[in-house]
Amino acid sequence: MTFGQSLPDCVQGKKSDLPSQYAWPSVLGRLARRPVINLAVPGASNLEILHTIKKFINTIGANDIVCVMWSYIERSCVIKNDSVLQIGPWIDKPYSREYYRLLHDASHDRFMYQLYVQHADYVLRSQTDNILFTEVSDSGAFPLQLECIPVNYGNISVAEDQPPNDLGVDGMHPGIIQHERLAKQILPYVRPFL
Repeated sequence: MTFGQSLPDCVQGKKSDLPSQYAWPSVLGRLARRPVINLAVPGASNLEILHTIKKFINTIGANDIVCVMWSYIERSCVIKNDSVLQIGPWIDKPYSREYYRLLHDASHDRFMYQLYVQHADYVLRSQTDNILFTEVSDSGAFPLQLECIPVNYGNISVAEDQPPNDLGVDGMHPGIIQHERLAKQILPYVRPFL
């Protein structure tokens, strides 16, 4: 969702594309009157998100605000020589199918997710204390239910009344209204860092 897949300026959602200007990070930046660097990649797993944090950690300043939306825990990836091979249930390739057939385990996913979040928090705090983590609930249904997870504020719901018919051009991903509402609901949690 952070990338803005299937929003009007990001229809294809290729890794080479820039994140959408309609995605919640860009909207949040406009509301907060702060520049945004959105490092999201379509289909990223939590391991890929952690990898991106570590890759760019030295570019983060003490006054920067870092907002991370953690992904679905069943996604995975392989990182080799700084290249990321995504593994996901929607990827119809032998390596992805075999991963889910032979290796995937929900309890392992939950454990690794907690490890990634804790490690990201530790790494980010070496640069800034202005950190906000959000996550997508695992319901997989629209409207998306999102919540802030316990890093700064505890368990706080930030999405309550998402319109169910607001979808991107592919009819599957969240639409512009959901991104705008999410940005407005996250803004109060970012304000203390402004």
